[in-house]
Amino acid sequence: MKQFSIIAAIDQQMGIGKNGTLPWHLPEDLKYFNNVTKKTEPDKENAVIMGRRTWESLPEKFRPLPDRINAVISSNSELELPDGVLHFDSLDAALTAMSTSSKIDQIFVIGGAKLYEEAVLHPELERIYLTRIESTFDCDTFFPDQIPEEFEIVSTTDNLESDGLEYNFVILENDVDHSDDVYIETH
Repeated sequence: MKQFSIIAAIDQQMGIGKNGTLPWHLPEDLKYFNNVTKKTEPDKENAVIMGRRTWESLPEKFRPLPDRINAVISSNSELELPDGVLHFDSLDAALTAMSTSSKIDQIFVIGGAKLYEEAVLHPELERIYLTRIESTFDCDTFFPDQIPEEFEIVSTTDNLESDGLEYNFVILENDVDHSDDVYIETH
C-alpha cells in the first residue's frame, strides 16, 4: 500500500470547521493547499481523499477539485458523484486501489474529522501538512488532538499574517529517512 499525507488547517483548539464550512477566510491557506496537493511529477496526478461531508462542503463550482483525482469515502453505496470522482467505502479501500495506479504520484487525505481520526493512526501515513491559525473560532469539528509520537516537525514557517489572522505552515514527518524528499514552497 502506498504512503500518504494529511493536509489540514487548524485553529488553536484543533478546530477544523463549524456548521459544515471553514470558519475563517484565509486565501493564503487555500493557495498553499492547492500548491501542495497539485505539485506532482510530470505525467502524473495527485489524489485527494475526503469524506462525504467534506465533499458536500466544497463549493459546487470547485467540485471535483481540479487537476487532482478526487475520491470520496462513504458507506452509502447509493451516493451520487460526478463522472470521474471515485467512491470507496473505506480509507483502506481507497489507498489499496490508488496504490495500484502508476498515474498517481501523491495521495492526500483532506478531511473531515472522522477520516482524519482514522488517517492519523494509519501505518502508511508519512507526512502531515498543517496550517496553524493563531486564533480560536468556536469550531464544532476537530482535528485529532493526539498525533503519534513518531511524527516530528521537519519544517515550519515564521508566523505570517493576513486580514488580522496570524498563522504558519508546519510539516511533520514520520521519523524515518526522507533524504530524497522535496518540500513545497509556501509562497
